[in-house]
Amino acid sequence: MKKLLALSLILLGTAVLSACNGVDEDLEDVREARDSLMLTRTDDIQSDLWVPSQGRNDTNISWESDNPDIVEVTDDTEAGEVRLAVTQPDEGEGDVWVNLTATISKGEASVERSFDIRVVEYTGLEDLYDTIAELHDLDGGTELAVEGIVTNITNHNSFFIEDETGGIGVYDPPQDYIGDLSIGDRIEIAGVRDGFEGLRQIGFVETLNILESGVDLPDLVDMNDIDLEDESAMDPYQGQRASLTGMTVVDLPDMSVDGQFNIALEREDGKQIDMRYDGRLSDSEDLFAALEELETGDTIDLTGPTVGWYQGPQFLLGSEEHFEITD
Repeated sequence: MKKLLALSLILLGTAVLSACNGVDEDLEDVREARDSLMLTRTDDIQSDLWVPSQGRNDTNISWESDNPDIVEVTDDTEAGEVRLAVTQPDEGEGDVWVNLTATISKGEASVERSFDIRVVEYTGLEDLYDTIAELHDLDGGTELAVEGIVTNITNHNSFFIEDETGGIGVYDPPQDYIGDLSIGDRIEIAGVRDGFEGLRQIGFVETLNILESGVDLPDLVDMNDIDLEDESAMDPYQGQRASLTGMTVVDLPDMSVDGQFNIALEREDGKQIDMRYDGRLSDSEDLFAALEELETGDTIDLTGPTVGWYQGPQFLLGSEEHFEITD
């Protein structure tokens, strides 16, 4: 009995020692990860930040802000990073210093590291153009800023803004902004002049501020007398919402709620144009259900789809309200 007891005590002591060694190793790993953790931006902050959620030695990093009204830790993550949503102080309120605390952990071990960052007060966007029409002829890559009203959201990472002079698409592939927008938001946006297959866009969005919501939308463009197949005639209306009556459905593709497809329409004069659906659009089920009611030969009126472009003009649907079966 004594020998068995002694053996048990030896084994227990070995297990405790092994556990302690494991904790010590994890503690060494998190300390090394803490010492290597750096932020590339700590001063003159004007837009959202992406900070690491994973560190050296397979450590995890969580973040806490002492002023969430200015810098909020979000649930948005991608590729080992988490987004810090930055709200600049209003003009005249002055810059605000915010303390960020990073907790680096592995197993039972954890350590902290703090960073002070300065969020500068908002003083307006630079390179602000007076009208959207001025953006149309800019060279690709030109930095710009402009105000406009959100008039259509056409898929999961693209939307359109307009003013009284014209419209333009906005490409937001990280989806940093599109989820917070609503039709009728008046925004100011900074990015670069971009484009895709002939569609004029603002890309590489750096800043987007919602100035007010519930704004009246610009008037629809009446396209009944415009040559739908003449690219030079259609091009000036890119990015604007259109109205068109008496269009006949001449071709229906195989449709799926999460798919992407074009429906061919024809006017009485024989001119044709496609109407495009994108199933990646948030809350697209009602739109898809309305499209399922279409049959070849139906006559429809269009009220509010955006004039888009993919190697030529097309109408981009964002809502079931953008068309109505009339016959």
